[in-house]
Amino acid sequence: MTHLPVPVKPIDLPVINKLKEAYDQKSFEELEKGAFTARKKSIENLIVYFGYLFYFESTRRFREHPRYKKSSFGEYLLNEHHINESNYINSRIAIIKHPIEVKRLGLPTVIQIRKKCGAINADKVFGELNSKNREPTQSEINNSIGKHIDPVKVKSASPDFISASRQWEEKFFKLQEEYQALSNQYIEALGQINKLKQTVKQARE
Repeated sequence: MTHLPVPVKPIDLPVINKLKEAYDQKSFEELEKGAFTARKKSIENLIVYFGYLFYFESTRRFREHPRYKKSSFGEYLLNEHHINESNYINSRIAIIKHPIEVKRLGLPTVIQIRKKCGAINADKVFGELNSKNREPTQSEINNSIGKHIDPVKVKSASPDFISASRQWEEKFFKLQEEYQALSNQYIEALGQINKLKQTVKQARE
């Protein structure tokens, strides 16, 4: 069967010519296998990347960057990684809670399912999709989402809700830092007391 080529804009000709040179002599099966391999690697790299970001956020080590010593993680995230904070939160949750599904379905699909169905119903959707012995079609994914959609969850994914959630997270991290600072002061004071006791003991001897 002959397939008519899609018209190519002149500006795209150099790119498509390079691709044709690299791929024209290969079978479609070989090319498709290469495409799926590249997709798998890109998803794995994305998981590693968000792992770095989650570490920076949870340990507050992003503040070791000279420009962000007193900044929020959201500022660092947007300015250095060009990622909107709400998108980061959705990605982080999806990767941490559903790593297998992210690898199988892709990050955007998992995020979409969680947004529309909520945590409990999302597990039902993943259960249905995972029960298939093949990759689910987009139509099957959409049908499963439609069966388990949660109107309340859709509302809670609004920017205002996410902003309020981030404010609470920032307060929590600030309290953590204050607690750590007090703990360090306590340990330092305790050390000084022990040194003083030792000095007094030696003086009496």
